Amino acid sequence: MAHWRAGRQSLVTVHVYVEGGGERDDLLTDCRRSFHKFFESAGLKGKLPAVKPHGGRSQTIEAFKHRLADQNRDFVPVLLVDSEELVTGPVLGSTAKDHLSNRAADNAAFIRDVPNEQVHLMMPVMETWFLADRATTVRYFGAGFQESALPPAARAAETVSKKDCMDALKHATRALAIKRPYDKGEHSFKLLGDLNGLIVRDRCRWASRLCTLMEYIITREPFKEDATTQY
Repeated sequence: MAHWRAGRQSLVTVHVYVEGGGERDDLLTDCRRSFHKFFESAGLKGKLPAVKPHGGRSQTIEAFKHRLADQNRDFVPVLLVDSEELVTGPVLGSTAKDHLSNRAADNAAFIRDVPNEQVHLMMPVMETWFLADRATTVRYFGAGFQESALPPAARAAETVSKKDCMDALKHATRALAIKRPYDKGEHSFKLLGDLNGLIVRDRCRWASRLCTLMEYIITREPFKEDATTQY
C-alpha cells in the first residue's frame, strides 16, 4: 500500500473530498454533517474521516487534485464521487480510477497515478444507498410513500441505473401526505444522515470497499487488496 503504512503508532487523518452540496452554505454543512453520521453508523474504526464537500463534480475532482499536489499536507486525501454510469469489472483494484480517468467529461487523467485505495465511487449515485436501506427510506418519507414504485427489494441496488433510481424515488414520493416529492437539495442529506450505514455496507459492495479501505488507511492496519478480496 502507500506511504502511510510505514508505522502504526498513531491514527492517520483522512479527508474525503465528496461530490455534493452545491453552492449553498447550508447544503454544504448538511452534506458534511450527514456523511459524518453515515460513516459513524457504518461502524468505521478509528478516527472518523473529515468530510470535505465541494459542490459540483468538477470542483470536487479539482480540489482532490490540488490536495494531492500539496507536499506539506498532514492527511490522506480520498475522492468520493458518483460513478454516473454503471461500471463493469471487479469491485477492487484500479476499477474506480480507470472509470474516472477514462471519462472525457471528468478531465481526470491524473487519477491513473493515484493509489487505488484513494479513489472511490458511489455506484452509480448516492441515492443508490437509499434503495439499499429501504426501511429507513420508507420511514423517512412517511405516509403516502409508494414503496411498490422502487425496484424489487431482491435486486442489488448497485445494478439500478442512475435514471431508474432517480425516476423510482420521484415516482414513489409523488403523493406524500406531508413531505414534498423527492428533491435532492431538500431531502438527500437529511435522508443520508438517517441511513443505517451497516446495512448499506452489507448491500452495496462499492460502499463496503469505501468504508473498508478507509479503515485500513486510518488505523494503519496491514492490508492488501487483490483478486481474492471480497467486499
